[in-house]
Amino acid sequence: MTRTSEVEPRSAVLVVDDNPMFRELLARGLALEGFEVATAPSGPEALVRLSERRPDLVLTDVDMPGMTGLELVRTLREWDADTPVLFVTGRATDADEAAGFAAGGNGYLVKPFGWSELLERVQALLGSRSGAL
Repeated sequence: MTRTSEVEPRSAVLVVDDNPMFRELLARGLALEGFEVATAPSGPEALVRLSERRPDLVLTDVDMPGMTGLELVRTLREWDADTPVLFVTGRATDADEAAGFAAGGNGYLVKPFGWSELLERVQALLGSRSGAL
């Protein structure tokens, strides 16, 4: 398995999820792997964070109240086509995944997933800065 130590030091990741336990789990785990992590509990709060500082990667859920992850990414893509986005979601159909890519996502990972799989996807997106997984 490839470790994040091969990724640019202190890459910044924004984790967006309305579930506080899951959001904190991802944030703590990524921080332990050497990432600089910011979090947002909703799409509108994520947009505020994105306007303040652009991360190297965004991890977002799809199902969130007020503004879905799909809407968040569509809005992000209006002013930033380059920041990679990985959807991390419980929505598991092919149509859901296609909607994620159509919205501008670069990767799609269905919950539950293994930690090593998440890290490999994160590293691939940070290393390539383009393309889909």
